[in-house]
This record gives sequence, C-alpha cells and structure tokens, in this order.
Amino acid sequence: MKTIKYLEDELKSIDVLLRMLQRSSEKIENGKEVPPWILKENMELLQIFVDGAYMTRESMILERMEDKGINVPLKRVFDEHKTLRKYQKFLQEVIEAYDLGYRGAMDVLPQYCRDYIHFVENHINLVNETIRKSEDSMKNIDKELLKELETIDANMKRMQQKGINRIEILMKELRKVAA
Repeated sequence: MKTIKYLEDELKSIDVLLRMLQRSSEKIENGKEVPPWILKENMELLQIFVDGAYMTRESMILERMEDKGINVPLKRVFDEHKTLRKYQKFLQEVIEAYDLGYRGAMDVLPQYCRDYIHFVENHINLVNETIRKSEDSMKNIDKELLKELETIDANMKRMQQKGINRIEILMKELRKVAA
C-alpha cells in the first residue's frame, strides 16, 4: 500500500535523527563533550519531522481509518502525542541547562534521551502495527489517503528539504565530534 510507504519514508529521517541523539547522549555519558548546538539542532529537527510531518500524516490516516469503521486506538495515539510534546519540551530544557554548564543536566541528559527515543520508537511501533493489522480494510481508502498525503507533501516540500539539508550538516558535525 502506498499509504504505508509514505509513513515508512518519513521514518527514515526520524530514525537518522534518533540515532544521532543516541550517539550524542552516549558520548556525554562517556565523558565526552558534545556541543550543545548539536543537541538543540537535533531536537528541533525531531520536532519538525516527528511532531510536524509524521504526526500530521499519522493522524490523518488513523482518523480516516476510524471514519471508515476500522478500529484504531485513536485516543491512545493522541494522548501519546501530548506526552511526546511534553518529553520534547522537557528534553529541550535539560539541553538548555547542559548548554549553561549545569553538571546535573550533564548527568541526567543521557537517560532522558534514551527515554525519549524509547517513547518515540514505541509510539511508531503502535501506529505501524495498527495500520498493518488493518491493511486489507484500508485498500478501499488507499487512493483517497494518497491524494491527501500528496497535498500535505506539496505544502511541506520546502520545509522537508531544508530539514534534510540540516540533517546532513548535523551528521557531518557529529562525525567531527566523534573523531
């Protein structure tokens, strides 16, 4: 189904960003310095790709599925969206404290990064499992969803390209820190 491919494509960028956050937090945990701007940029890009692009598509797909009588855990998904936004805000505050040199922030940042990554991955797995279980029921709405997804893509194309360019720059800078 082309609808599922749309979400899978979006997940590639998210996975790269989550792995970069994981590597950064591992470096900090091992006593290495990671420039705070890298962490801030990483979180900002995660907000763009997770909160902006992915959740927009995910919500639209799940709402359409529910409209067609397909059983989806929509309340749980939306509750997780709220929790995810709280995680992002809190993690950004910890990164800001890290930037200001607070030792406590340096000590807790790796664990909070792991918790955030774990939460995002579990949420994505819930949505993927829900969609895959309903794949046969979705065949009749795939074309309709595809048109809506293409409209979203047209509106987000510039933002996505800028985000991808920023990911590439961030990856290069993170490699420098790793050296």
